[in-house]
This record gives sequence, structure tokens and C-alpha cells, in this order.
Amino acid sequence: MRYKFILTLIMLVGLSGDLIASNAADTIKIYQLGDINVTGAFSQGRIAASNISTVNYHILQKSDVSSAAELQLYIPSAKIRTNSRGESMLFLRGAGERQLGLFFDGIPLNVAWDNRFDMSMLPVDIIGKIDVNKNANSIMYGPNVLGGAINISTIERAVDGIGGNVRLMNGEAGLIQMSATNDGKIGSFNYIASFSHVKTDGVTLSANRPDSLLNQDMNSSLRTNTDKDFYSFYARGEYDISGAAKLGLSVLHITGEKGVGAETHIEGARFWRFPEWKRTIIATNGEVKLSENGDFKLRGTLWYDLFDQITDSYSDMTYRDVTTSQQDKDKTGGARIALSWDITENQNLSYALNWYNINHSEKIDANPESLFSQNILSSGLSYNWFSDLFSFKAGVVFDYFSTGDAGVFNETSGKTQSDFGAFAGLKYLVAEDVVIFGNFSRRTRFPTMREAYSGALDRFVTNPDLKPETGILTELGLSYTYESFSIELAGFANLYDDLIEQIRLTKEQDSLRRRMRVNFSKASIIGSDMTLRLSPFRNMFIETNFTLMFTDGEQDGKKVEYIDNRPEFLTGLLINYKFDFGLNLQGELEGVGKQFERNPDDQTQFIEIGATSVINFRAGYLIPVNQSVIWEIFVRANNILDTYRLSQLGLPEQGRMINAGVSVSL
Repeated sequence: MRYKFILTLIMLVGLSGDLIASNAADTIKIYQLGDINVTGAFSQGRIAASNISTVNYHILQKSDVSSAAELQLYIPSAKIRTNSRGESMLFLRGAGERQLGLFFDGIPLNVAWDNRFDMSMLPVDIIGKIDVNKNANSIMYGPNVLGGAINISTIERAVDGIGGNVRLMNGEAGLIQMSATNDGKIGSFNYIASFSHVKTDGVTLSANRPDSLLNQDMNSSLRTNTDKDFYSFYARGEYDISGAAKLGLSVLHITGEKGVGAETHIEGARFWRFPEWKRTIIATNGEVKLSENGDFKLRGTLWYDLFDQITDSYSDMTYRDVTTSQQDKDKTGGARIALSWDITENQNLSYALNWYNINHSEKIDANPESLFSQNILSSGLSYNWFSDLFSFKAGVVFDYFSTGDAGVFNETSGKTQSDFGAFAGLKYLVAEDVVIFGNFSRRTRFPTMREAYSGALDRFVTNPDLKPETGILTELGLSYTYESFSIELAGFANLYDDLIEQIRLTKEQDSLRRRMRVNFSKASIIGSDMTLRLSPFRNMFIETNFTLMFTDGEQDGKKVEYIDNRPEFLTGLLINYKFDFGLNLQGELEGVGKQFERNPDDQTQFIEIGATSVINFRAGYLIPVNQSVIWEIFVRANNILDTYRLSQLGLPEQGRMINAGVSVSL
């Protein structure tokens, strides 16, 4: 099979001049209608209104990842952790997956029923950049953004023409990845269409794994039941109406199936598969200038989201006999309306209204269907002011939700909750190229319907009395930029009340020793982070980031020494060198500090998960075909030293993985 794939690569290279189209760097920009960080039409050369870290297109193109779940190295202060449900979840400065706003071209990716999204199902070929806001300081994000927000933006063609890209990759563990993208701009109309397919037999196990792993076939080099096979399609068109208005329409469809690797450290682990996983999002973005000079704008976003998932539970690790099957269906409609008014040359006022209508059905085996529904509303007003030396922003928000259907919990039907939030940010140019900044935000996250009402196939004891989480996020930092060198340093203190975490019940509390979600009275995550980028030579690029975190909490009046699975540090290093004759070499280092997790047998004790580091290497070679065609053959080796590491107790991460491929574009 592998030899056939290599032969296919050679044939594609020979035919590349006739088959494909490309996104050269100078023809690519980002889909602006999908931006949710808009704060007004600020002049060039001014101090930016907010502190947002950006992962750029050229970094993403050399990551060679099969899904967004593998982007941890490139996202500052981020940890992507695969949980016991086989879902890859993003953490930012220790804020959990449900506390973050995750957006795709401004459309929420988090499934509202549970307010989280499996990053392993999101394709990466169409991503133009990733904006990382470590503070919840925008009215555009809507509700439940307690710990910040990340917006993934797709690419858009900047100049007239038609282009595209074809990418093929083959690797260990039966990895096959294929994608094709076509984009174009014809006058006032631009479009993009992309298709991808990723299939793998499973996650490779490190050869250094211990022999004591439970729920794992030790005769296999792969983690049991970690295969994945999914397809995705994305299409978007945008029309610029005489410079006075823009309208975009997009469709994202992802479908597939995947296994869930069982926890390897406990008896009674879950044995699950997702034989069906399907998501379709239809969205439209628009912008209208309401004044002749364009200082008064209306922006709107409307989307409809369909999500279907089947979860099969098995009796043992042979995965032969299905004991229970659960079918979930979600229908979510949403809208965002934003008004922006440039009051003067250096002042801006913005208003945003976000609304979600959530409908969820849950059916387990032949039992009657359970219905759940909820309406969520978030309204906010922000003011932005800047000069040559200062920039200042401040805003207030009001978040509200009401529960309709709540399954068998009839007493909670009609329940409402609301809270206010606020944020402020300041930047000051203290010297040429040196800026100090500070940010503050106070936001709320309401418990999701799944957290409060779902037993997760008898995995959890429900807790409909969960209270909303509240958090205060603060940071103070300094940034310096000079020519090809930039560095940003920041200290942060994130303080939470009623943080929702899960515990494992004792036999006295529950004979099955199931889990339960509870509110911590207090929790804090205090630390610092650093991001550095430089080009010491014409053909060399270096980027590194480092995050240090200390956590503690309080539950039922007792001090809790750690918060589960928050590493003490995260670090990433990327060094890229491009030779003039076409060879491109890239070395990467990814480090994760020690973390702690509650002992499943004694909830008052914590088990340490040791610090680990992995080294990756990539080599790519560009061969000129003609002036318009760019194609590259590449090979990548991840975790070269085959380090054994855990994402959390009993959940091993990928061992050594080698893959190779070709990318052809113009």
C-alpha cells in the first residue's frame, strides 16, 4: 500500500502543472467577515486595541497535522488534551474547554448542549490564521467565555485569479490524509471550496510504555480502539456590493466515526465508540455601511447548526457486544448583530447582541426520547479610545439564559439565570517599540444542560443544582518589537468562584463509584507567559513560547492543593531554516510540566503525572516546475525519541510517528 502511495506522489509531481492551483503567500488574506475581534476602523500605525496572539498561515502550512487537535505546539499558552471520551479539548492558561469561546469564521464551534468541541474532527487545510485572546474582553464573543476565546479564520484570495492546493500524506498507523482546495476571486466575488479525508488505524503506543497497562492489547503497537475515519467539506462565497456592503454564505460539513481509547489505569473503564458523528453548519455573514463615509457599520451573523452523534457502549475491550446505545441530536440556531460607530478619528463605540436557541434530544436504547431546550442571550456595549501613546477599551455585558424542556427534571423547566460582566484594557507606548498593557475581565459561565442533566450512559450522577461559574481574569505585560524581533511577557492571575469540576464518589456515596460534577468554592490559576519571534538570518525563523502556572482551590471549606490536569508549565520551540536551493528544515520541541489528578481510590489525594518533552523534525523540498506552480515533498517525524507520556491518568498520547507527503499549489 505504501509503495503505491509513493508512486502516486511521483505521478502527481509530474502532472502538477496541469492538475492544481495554489495559494502563494502574496495572494492570500483572511476572511474578514468572519472576524469577531473587530473594535472599529483604527488607523494604521496606532497602538492595537487589544492583546491577541496570532498563529499565522506560514506556520500552519508546515505543521502537517491531520486535524486541529495536533496544533498545541503552535498556539501560545494552550494545552490540547484528549479526555476519556476520546475528545480532544483545548485549554488556555488553564481555562477548560467549556470556559472558552471557540469560533470558526465567527461561528461558534462549541456544541451548545455541552459547550465544547472535539478538535480532532476539525480539518486544517482551509485555516488562514488562529487568533488567541487570553482575556474575555470583547462583546462580540457572546456568553460563556469565562476564560477567553479563539477564532479560527479561513483563507480568502486577495487578488483576482483562481488557485488551489492538493495535499496527500501517508504515515504510520495506516494514516492516509487527502485534501483538495480551490479558491478564486473574480471582481467583487470570491469563493473557496475544500474537501478532505483523514483515516488512521489508531494512535501509536510508545515502545517505552509500561507492561502494566489495563484495557490495552499489549501485542499491538496501537492503542486499542483509537481508529478514526472522517470526511469534511467546506464552501464559502462572498460578494462585495459596490463597496457599501458585503455578504458571505458558508457551509461546513463533517462526518465520520471514531473509537475511544479506554482508560488504561482502572477497572471498569468505559468501552465506547462513536459509529456516527455528523456536524453541519450553515452560516451567513454580512456587513453594511450605514453612513456615507463608512464610520457607522452594521455587521450581522446568522447560523444554523445540526449535530448528530451515536455513542455505543461495549461490555469489554473486545468491542464485540454493544450493551447500550445513545443517540444525540442537536439543532441550534444563532445570531449576532453588531453596530460599530467611529465617533471621531480616535474613538469607537460598539454594541453587540448574541442569541442562541438550543434544542437537544437524547435517546438511550428503546427508552423514550428525552428533550432539552434552552435560550441564551448576551448583550454588550464597549468603548474604545486611542492616541499615539495610549489605547483604552472598556465594556459591559449582560448574559441571560432560560431553560425550556429539561428531560425528566420537570421542576427546572422555566428556570432562568442572569449575570453582568465587565472588561477593561489599557496599552501605553512607554518608548519606541515598547508597549506595556493590562487587561481585566469579569465573566460568567452557566452550567451546560449536559453537565446538569445527563448521566452519560450511567457514567455520572446528575447534579441539576450546579451553580454558574464566575471568573476574574487579570494580566499585566510588556511587548517589544523591532524589525524581525518581537517578544511579549505577561503575568496573569485568573480567579474563579464556583468552578465546576468532577469528582469520583465513594462507595458509601454511590455503590457504582460514578463521577459527579460539583462546584468548587474557589479556584485560582496564577502564572506568566512569554512569546518570542525572531529571524536572526535572512532564511531563518525562530518562535518559542513558555507558560508557567500555579493552581489551587477550595471545596467545602477545605483547601485543594491542585486543580486536575493543569500542567505547571507549557513550552514550545520552532526553528525553521530555508536553503536557497529549495530545502526547508524545521525542528520542534514541545514540553509539558508535571500535573496532578485526583486519586480515583482516594479523592483527598493527588497522583503526579510527570513532566515530558518531545522532539519533532520536518524536512521539505521545493522543486521548481514553472513560475506559477509550487510543489513540495516533505517528511515529518514526531516524538522522535518515542517518549511515553499521558494526557491524563490512564490516557497515553501518541508515540513516535513518521509520515510523508506532497503538497502542490499555485
